[in-house]
Amino acid sequence: MAAADFVEARLLSLATREGVVFGDLEFTVPRGGLGVITGPSGSGRSALLLTLAGRMPGWTGALRVGGHDAARESRAVRRISAVARIGSMIDLEPRHTVGEAITERALIDGMSPRAAGQTVHRAARELELRLADDTLVERLPAVDRTILAVLLATVRPAELVIIDDVDRGLDAGQQARVWSVLDALTADHTTVLASTVHPETVPDAARLITLDPVPSS
Repeated sequence: MAAADFVEARLLSLATREGVVFGDLEFTVPRGGLGVITGPSGSGRSALLLTLAGRMPGWTGALRVGGHDAARESRAVRRISAVARIGSMIDLEPRHTVGEAITERALIDGMSPRAAGQTVHRAARELELRLADDTLVERLPAVDRTILAVLLATVRPAELVIIDDVDRGLDAGQQARVWSVLDALTADHTTVLASTVHPETVPDAARLITLDPVPSS
């Protein structure tokens, strides 16, 4: 792995009893860079993000994340990464208030809820995003929910932030707003891995990882 690479995958594959999810992927993402997985529904984007986060068993090939061999050091990969959202498996609880979402994330990450709240609200103010603690998550506009998920992933300092479906429920302008938030994270030397079905909205500086749908047998 080159010194500047944070992620390096070689012949990375995943298959289940239902068939191949993704196969023989080779890519790198530089430290402090933005890696974006693109591909249509069913191409394995969420599964690949789970793999890169150290949360998916059964893959084959070679994978290093942040200098760690993900096959032997998956716990270390999980320790340096923070997941904002992956599919329906890791997501905000819509019936929680913003304050409850902050508290839940703080407890998961072993942080003080008060300190977590200060971190999230300070970042929200910098983004000119109004987040009231008593607002239900489901009442937030879709773009604000996505940004909140990203901000919650920064409560605990992490070298890697991961978010699935950047485009979920968003038009092109709203997607651009989320990409700008993610780009700001990379400016602070955080590596970001994201996914979308709309590669045309991805910033030019991003490292694209394109998945093709796996043919049905």
